[in-house]
Amino acid sequence: MRRSVLHALVLVCLLCVAGISNAEDYPSRPIALVVPFPPGGSTTVVARIVGDKLSATLGQQIVVENKGGAGGTIGTRFVAKAAPDGYTILLSYTATMAIAPATAVLRYGLAAPAGTPPAVIARLNKELNAALASEDVKSRLATEGAEALPGTPEAYAADIDADEKKWGGLVKKLGLKVE
Repeated sequence: MRRSVLHALVLVCLLCVAGISNAEDYPSRPIALVVPFPPGGSTTVVARIVGDKLSATLGQQIVVENKGGAGGTIGTRFVAKAAPDGYTILLSYTATMAIAPATAVLRYGLAAPAGTPPAVIARLNKELNAALASEDVKSRLATEGAEALPGTPEAYAADIDADEKKWGGLVKKLGLKVE
């Protein structure tokens, strides 16, 4: 189930409308950027930094909405069940352990419901990558100890697949179960 939800949501490094035939028409109203954790954490800070820049470049407000609970599952499911129109997106992350002990590397990405039109995904990816390349976003992220890494939906999906394979195998090997 988790794998299918993640695959359904993957958009790009940090993104991903029924009825919209041209990405140039998008967006025509505010976009909800869901953070699947309680307010005040690093994920919210990243969402606000990226959201501010996307608001300016897309010409529509990006409204950050925290929907925390169940380790991110509540917010993730909320977005997965949203209309695939590009107006509800998720700030997600995949975590991998670096070689140095106890050092975690988080790869943030934006995701949208399965079925979001490719033109909308392409527009969001283009604007996200431009935002991540801008000096003001790089500087603000660096202040928070983060680094901007523009990318593609395919690369982010590959990161998620690799993490799922690594951590899923460990979960199975240890016999862990969700209660």
